[in-house]
Amino acid sequence: MRREPFDFEKQLKKQKEFYEAFVSWTRERVNVIGITEADKDDQKKGIDFWAIAIGENSVPVEVKCDFRLHETGNIAVETVANANITNWQPGWLSKLYNSHLLVIIEPEAGDFHILDSQAFYWRVVEYMNMYKAFSARNKNKETGEEWWGMGVLVPVHTLTHVVVDKGNIYHLTSGNRMLMTKRHRDAVEEDHAEKTGSISG
Repeated sequence: MRREPFDFEKQLKKQKEFYEAFVSWTRERVNVIGITEADKDDQKKGIDFWAIAIGENSVPVEVKCDFRLHETGNIAVETVANANITNWQPGWLSKLYNSHLLVIIEPEAGDFHILDSQAFYWRVVEYMNMYKAFSARNKNKETGEEWWGMGVLVPVHTLTHVVVDKGNIYHLTSGNRMLMTKRHRDAVEEDHAEKTGSISG
């Protein structure tokens, strides 16, 4: 059965909401100094945000929402974008060399996976012929313009070796490396100060 085309504007609106939620989650991490949105030139290169962690340089981050990951267990990796009768462009996979971290968000559950961009890229390239191919039709309802995206479906359970961290945008204390939020840390320090009679400056 042929699927209805994705509503491009609706997708963008939803993605923005989840991007903002991820930024809020990131700003709560104890070891993160800050995260800022990339400018338009960087966004064209596949960089959505710049994040700075304690003791590290600014890191380029790409964020993707996969609205069917919770159903299929697969990340839809786009290799061809904006394809129509006369034109096409490389998909977001080709731009991963510009970022250090790739964040895949599952909007249904709010879960996300933070992956090493370079390791993920080479994994997909190496096993490209083994993955199931997909095509997706997109439509701008305002203009009526239609185009296609194409790529491969990568099972998320095969990527454990490239996972840097995990979390949930609805639960700020989730995550492997960054369990404690700033609010939690402050509360713990305050409780400790009350019990010991010491005050941290």
